[in-house]
Amino acid sequence: MVVTVHDIESFHSKNSQVSSNLLFNLVDGIILHNRSSIDEFKMKFKLDVNKPMAIIPHGNYMNYTGKYKTQNEAREKLNIPTEIPILLFFGRLKSKRLRHCNQGFIFD
Repeated sequence: MVVTVHDIESFHSKNSQVSSNLLFNLVDGIILHNRSSIDEFKMKFKLDVNKPMAIIPHGNYMNYTGKYKTQNEAREKLNIPTEIPILLFFGRLKSKRLRHCNQGFIFD
C-alpha cells in the first residue's frame, strides 16, 4: 500500500500526529510532491529509513479549464479593476509558506 501526502502539517488536532505515525509506518511507500516536502516529512515523522519515498509533482488542470484567459479578460469577468493588485495563493496559508511571499506585499 502506498499513500500520497499532500500536507505535512495536519489541519486538525495534535491527535492526528499519532494516527499519521501509525499510518505512515504501515504503508509500503510514500509519495510526496517535492523535495522540500520529503525533507520536512523526514524531520516530522520517525520512520524506517528504508521506507521508499518518491516525488511525483502535483499536476495542473489546464486541459480542463477551457479557453485560456488573459489577465484583463479575467479581471473583467470577475469585476476586478486593473489598478487593484492581486495575490493568488493556492493551499492553506501557513507561516512556513509566507516566507515564499515577497516581503513587499501588505496583508490587511
